[in-house]
Amino acid sequence: MRWLITTDGPHAHHYHRMGIAKALKYAGHDIVMMDIINGSPYDVFDKYDPEIVWTQAYNLTPAVITCIKESDCKVFMRAFDWGPMAEDVAKLNENGQNIMIENASEKEKENVKSIADRISFVCNHYVPSMLMEAMEYWTEFVDVKENMLGFCPFTYAGGKDMPEFYSDVSFIGSYHHRKPALNDYIIGLNKLKTGQDDLNVKIFSSWSWPSEYYCGVIPTDYNKHVYHNAKVCPNVSEDHSRMLGHDVIERIFAILGGGNFCVSDYVKGAEELFPDEMVFASDKDEFHDMVTHYTKNSFETQVFADKGEVKVWENHTYFHRAAALFSNLGFNVEAQNMLNCIPKVHNELVGGQLFTTQKV
Repeated sequence: MRWLITTDGPHAHHYHRMGIAKALKYAGHDIVMMDIINGSPYDVFDKYDPEIVWTQAYNLTPAVITCIKESDCKVFMRAFDWGPMAEDVAKLNENGQNIMIENASEKEKENVKSIADRISFVCNHYVPSMLMEAMEYWTEFVDVKENMLGFCPFTYAGGKDMPEFYSDVSFIGSYHHRKPALNDYIIGLNKLKTGQDDLNVKIFSSWSWPSEYYCGVIPTDYNKHVYHNAKVCPNVSEDHSRMLGHDVIERIFAILGGGNFCVSDYVKGAEELFPDEMVFASDKDEFHDMVTHYTKNSFETQVFADKGEVKVWENHTYFHRAAALFSNLGFNVEAQNMLNCIPKVHNELVGGQLFTTQKV
């Protein structure tokens, strides 16, 4: 089928879209990516005649709205939050927290309502158990579905032994002053020792870090090797994830799906998804204790890594996410075909049979 996916910059949701696009392309679907800000919707719709359009509610342009109205394609879109959780966010910010969650503007609501009869559903990436806390009010005029982040096998599966990446701890992610937990959880590792030696910590990012652990930028294709050669792959979430629990970031899926061991700050939604496949720390001190323990006792980590790898490949690849989208759009045959690709992809990238193919 012909998919048109609009994108709006290299942020977390861009990688989400790209992960699903790669899965769709592998399964034989045609994909066109359009820059929602600088692209020409009229030209793209006329030339490509998409059957499915995945766009964003918060940056709909008049041209995109017109094209959707005049097309008979299936349409779904990511929308900003509009639900009871907004009240909790407001209270946290009033108390001095810096919760980086975007709530839907009146313009966004008006735009969606104007073409509600053409929209199959709006979605967001939160865990299913908490989705409606963030998105319930959209159901006044459109369906709401979850569309979680997930695991891209083409990026994170098949890590190899590479001595240059050997480490006790490796972290991949950007540094930002609005992510203060990185100072406490990751940079704070410089206070720890395992036996007589300092921890061997490596940080890779396209953003410079104020830390001696920063090793610079690596190509995305090497991320899987960085994780594979680390004893511990930590995850640190943004403040809103720890406080509200609904937002599980892609790094967790990337680490576990590649068969690696993850120590994470506590996020309720992540614990719901992976209660036995990773370990969670309630604060930075426990986080540092866990990192110290597992770097010294790495023989204990394999059972978690094995369980995590199976859980992700059985439930949380971007093939699963694409299958769910097809199912929600009413294309059950295409949904099943996406799931049928997973054993083949696993065999190509990792080898062996790890799980049983699911049914839609």
